[in-house]
Amino acid sequence: MLGLKVCFFGQKRDSLVLLLKPHHTYCEPYAYFYLEERLLATATFVPGDDGAVRLVGALLSDYEMGYDLTVWARATPMSKGTLFIPEGSTLRTRDDLVSVTAASMQDCFAGDDSGGLFAFSANTGEFREIDRDRTSKIRALKIVDFISHQR
Repeated sequence: MLGLKVCFFGQKRDSLVLLLKPHHTYCEPYAYFYLEERLLATATFVPGDDGAVRLVGALLSDYEMGYDLTVWARATPMSKGTLFIPEGSTLRTRDDLVSVTAASMQDCFAGDDSGGLFAFSANTGEFREIDRDRTSKIRALKIVDFISHQR
């Protein structure tokens, strides 16, 4: 996955996620997500309840709580690739969200740059702060499946 931050004439700040399919000597674009006037810090992918792939992303803040800082978009096949269409958003906070992960559309998590950890649902839009540790700096979140072996 290649994520690009696009700036037009130094005033407009847009985000673009471009997914590339490798070939023998080059990579061909096959999926796109464009978000106007918002900066995407990170994104992950999760299957939706309907089977379609969703992109779940964390955004940088405007420090005025002017918009939600998590977004999700649905993969929609087009004639020339796949376009991710924004479906919803949630989680207003003043701190930049710097990490996001999802086990499902119901179980999503985000971390901010001042030690906050949040849970949210892309199905309902509900969110809650799980904990805050100002001394820690969450930089990445990953869901790990633990397999128990019984003898």
